[in-house]
Amino acid sequence: MSTLFERLIHIACNHFTARSPLFLIATSDDERNYTASIPWENQISIDRTDLVAKVNEHLRGAPVVLLPLWERVNTQRLSCTEEALINCKPTSLDDLLVVLLPSGHMLNQRYRVFRERLFADWRPVVLLFAVGVIPGAHSSFHVVALFLRSRTSGEATKLFKMPESFNTGEVEKDFSRLLNRKSGRGSYGYVLAEEPTVGESLSFDRYDPELLTQRDGLNDFGATRPLSELFTINVGPFFRANSKELVTDIDDPLAVRVVLGRDVSHGGLITPADEDSEYAHVPQDQQLAAGDILLRGITRLTDSGGLVVAEATEADLPAVASSNVLVLRPTAAMPSSQLSIVIQFLRTPLAKKLVLAGTDGLRISVRALGELPVPQLDDDLLAAWDSLESARTRFETWREEADSVLNSVFSSDSAEAARIRLIKSGRNLRLRSNAAASLDDPSYIFRTRFPYPIAYRWRLMEAAYSADAYRDAYVAALDTAEILACYTALLGLSLAREAGIEIGYVRNIREKLRKGKSGPSFGDWVAILREISTSRHIQPASDAKKLQDLRYMLGDKEADAALSMLASKRNDESHLRRVDPGDLPRACKEALAELTTLMNSALVLADLPLVQLTSVRWDSFRRVSTVQFRELMGDHPVVPSQYLEYASSELEVDSLYVLDEQHRLHLLRPYLIGSDCPKCHMWSTFHIEGVHQDRVKLKSLENGHTLDREGVAHVFRSVDFI
Repeated sequence: MSTLFERLIHIACNHFTARSPLFLIATSDDERNYTASIPWENQISIDRTDLVAKVNEHLRGAPVVLLPLWERVNTQRLSCTEEALINCKPTSLDDLLVVLLPSGHMLNQRYRVFRERLFADWRPVVLLFAVGVIPGAHSSFHVVALFLRSRTSGEATKLFKMPESFNTGEVEKDFSRLLNRKSGRGSYGYVLAEEPTVGESLSFDRYDPELLTQRDGLNDFGATRPLSELFTINVGPFFRANSKELVTDIDDPLAVRVVLGRDVSHGGLITPADEDSEYAHVPQDQQLAAGDILLRGITRLTDSGGLVVAEATEADLPAVASSNVLVLRPTAAMPSSQLSIVIQFLRTPLAKKLVLAGTDGLRISVRALGELPVPQLDDDLLAAWDSLESARTRFETWREEADSVLNSVFSSDSAEAARIRLIKSGRNLRLRSNAAASLDDPSYIFRTRFPYPIAYRWRLMEAAYSADAYRDAYVAALDTAEILACYTALLGLSLAREAGIEIGYVRNIREKLRKGKSGPSFGDWVAILREISTSRHIQPASDAKKLQDLRYMLGDKEADAALSMLASKRNDESHLRRVDPGDLPRACKEALAELTTLMNSALVLADLPLVQLTSVRWDSFRRVSTVQFRELMGDHPVVPSQYLEYASSELEVDSLYVLDEQHRLHLLRPYLIGSDCPKCHMWSTFHIEGVHQDRVKLKSLENGHTLDREGVAHVFRSVDFI
């Protein structure tokens, strides 16, 4: 037996009683006890029929470690050993009984009655789980040392799992610390936060704070629902043990293939039938249907990956699941994306841990599987999932096209035909590949997929830097950082107002404009972004999801530090503390690196296209609008028109919006206004720069030009800028 396991038993006994334990070893002529031959210190052998009397006798003098006979009972009734343990009763608060049992007695549903009756008088104060510590038993055999005190002792339950590879001193120290803990977790064990209902599974994983935190974290994806609400769960109906009369061979015209556990592959497919496949006569209503999800019913927690899952297709039918396969069938029509999400989640190690948490980690319980919380992705995540699925399908199609071209090169009728096919047919594939490869270059993304005001500024900086015009490039980098902060802050204010969330820093901007000072500065934009990133009022509720996404921009410490450094450099530049000409190459490279970090943190902007509506036509009968718009993404404002059907007529022609993944429009006016610039005659985006009576001065994000607007002050009053 593991000397560490024995040491831990001694440590716990000394913690509770400060007395050395007495080991009682039950024996019987007709039953094997693995522990009978272990050289326990201070041990006494007792006959199994005398177990209750001996335990009750010796408990009065010392803590008792009992090693009962482990009996396998194939019915739901209690074994003789279990009945005897229930009849052992505490006589005082000082009594300590330690029972060594297969861990399944604390985990599995079939032992619930045993636990209920045992814990009616005893309180489990420590459960010490171990594997491979019993000589003569299989190395994967799980045992638990169950430490019991009087039910009235009121002590907290502590669970400890002995690691399979360990440093002896480290494990002993961690166990000793756990015994003295009132709450919390150590490296290998924890204090149970709440006492479960008597009889419930006492699996280590079931109540592990780390696993519970991971489970609760699933709510960050959106609401969760038990798997049993989404699917009916059935054990495969074909039991080879008692259905031999149903077995047939492949030549039988009514033969239906039996899908075994091994046929459910890790690759997500049902493996093709082979010479070892089995066949049977099975009624139609017991056969599999296309879209059924199949799970291997037997798995081990120690195996890498998650549950082994495959989806049945028409090509796999007709077929029936064997008794070691679980069949999940949707209770209602389910979008393919949601079905894909469920399958992917089941394949995660977290799903397997949650399903096996209350078991001995081998056979999946239908009940535990049904209780598994399944994430129901919110609209934003579902749209992102669909986009990735679509991209994967597109990439697979391209690969198939490439394989077709390559495979046909040497199978054509002539070398000339092969040459034409390879060059001509492969051209589109090469162009697609080159376009996709461009997205690995951050500069390409910033220049083509960021909102126009930011992308335009980035292009100016990049052009100057490539020409070694370091002074121009340095200033342009700082300008780009300020415009990025400005645009994102104004977008944040717009989304906050839409969600009914107040951003307190707006008062500072209002006071600045009231005093006739120049409009908001780089520092103001930074302050707004920081308030958005830390505000407790911004939660992942349905009306603030886009705002929640913006929080991540400064949630990254590197991005926040980069923003601070760029703002400081911009302040120095504005107050004539300019970089010396000789230091410009280094300073420019440094500013560009900081700007790149900041831009990478703001990639969410690429998923929120800036658009200007050019026309809106409402159809009263269909209750939809046909919206014509320009998508102002990339470094040029001259773009083709696009169209969108929208279930609302409350839209403003010529106003700026952002368009999210669900094709919902979010109004940016008056924070951002699109207009032709009267000075350079280029289309530009403007924000408030100053106010005088009813005249508002607007400033261009692209070039700093200004224009005056009359009769719009009331709009800025509505958003508390004036």
